[in-house]
Amino acid sequence: AIGIQPYQWTFFLARGDTFISMNQPDNALNDYQTAIDLNPRYAEGYAALARVYNALGNRDRARNYELMARGVEEKLARGLLVKAFLREVIEELDDEAIVDALEARLEDWFENHG
Repeated sequence: AIGIQPYQWTFFLARGDTFISMNQPDNALNDYQTAIDLNPRYAEGYAALARVYNALGNRDRARNYELMARGVEEKLARGLLVKAFLREVIEELDDEAIVDALEARLEDWFENHG
């Protein structure tokens, strides 16, 4: 079917599901990504990628695609994840003044750069 209608994103999504059932996550990733490329507005493609990345242990990419499945644009999703990570690192510091200064700089940077 894909050979006859190569731009039908639903075929790629279905074949990705088949690859998952055959324990071939790399092939599934390729097909899910193709489905998203063909129809970037279909949330299930992003959710499928999130499930595969989560199963492969790549939690950061999984969270990114989970946010995108909920309609958050990719740049914002990545920014939110980076911001959360940096806040965790900053909170480990012992000096409250440094923590406050770094958090303020972080907020300023994200306001200006997204």
